[in-house]
Amino acid sequence: MKIDNISKFLHFSIVALLFLIPTIVFTVTPSLFFPYITGKNFEFRFLVEIAFVLWLILLFLDKNYVPKFSPSIIAVSIFIFIIFLADIFGVNPYKSFWSNFERMEGFVTIFHLFAYLLMWISIFKKESLQIWFFRFSLAISFIVANYGLSQSVFSKVSRVDVFLGNPIYFAVYILFHIFIAGILFTRKEATKNEKIILGALIAVEIPALYLTASRGAIIGFILGLFVVGLGVMFTSEKQKQKKIARIITYGILAIVTLFVLLINTNFVKNSHVLNRFATISFTNGTVAARTYVWKTSVFG
Repeated sequence: MKIDNISKFLHFSIVALLFLIPTIVFTVTPSLFFPYITGKNFEFRFLVEIAFVLWLILLFLDKNYVPKFSPSIIAVSIFIFIIFLADIFGVNPYKSFWSNFERMEGFVTIFHLFAYLLMWISIFKKESLQIWFFRFSLAISFIVANYGLSQSVFSKVSRVDVFLGNPIYFAVYILFHIFIAGILFTRKEATKNEKIILGALIAVEIPALYLTASRGAIIGFILGLFVVGLGVMFTSEKQKQKKIARIITYGILAIVTLFVLLINTNFVKNSHVLNRFATISFTNGTVAARTYVWKTSVFG
């Protein structure tokens, strides 16, 4: 078999493995500890490790796949090296490296993520392949979001979590995909039909995000949308884009103002989601705990 044919086979195999990664969200393993977490992480590591071995062989055969180290990649590499040193000289190097079954983080996961990043920028050099990867991931997220909506309707849960087992995890997952859909929507190359599909996807995923009642993710979505709106207002040269940005920005301000005015009404108190925002306290509960952790991480 010629070298070119071997390279093409390896390239196709790595692409297939990387395309499987967005499907990990469906993995639930009742037979393992923390069934919503451990199975997904083991599958992610398994896929990355197989792809990484094939990628190393591909690098040996074809130097064109050697990733170019941009300033951002160099910054990430330095960050990971610092984390590695911190884990070695930390209080518990074993836990720092392996973490635990509940979190499945640690340096071992960080290294797998870094390997995934290197392979991604090496294999997905063509923009068309990148777009199709994101389209596939969005299609998966659309299924997951619809399942979340059905969970709210039929299971009557107070906060949807779907295949993630935690409303916060599900909220962050949906949050990323909403903005990915928004980026693809604003591409010059996006066709009318594609924009309709992406608009429908966003219209489904925003309610799914709301039903998680995850305050951090929802606030992040609102602030992110507000910042994007301001950026477009002051930088775009197209009047249509500026007009849409104004509508979004002023709409967010109006919604926040309306919420503040209605914060003590029965309408807010009787809504599980809105009431969670109305009862945010910086001195009690999870917000206070997180604030304490942030202060500790910054000031020691």
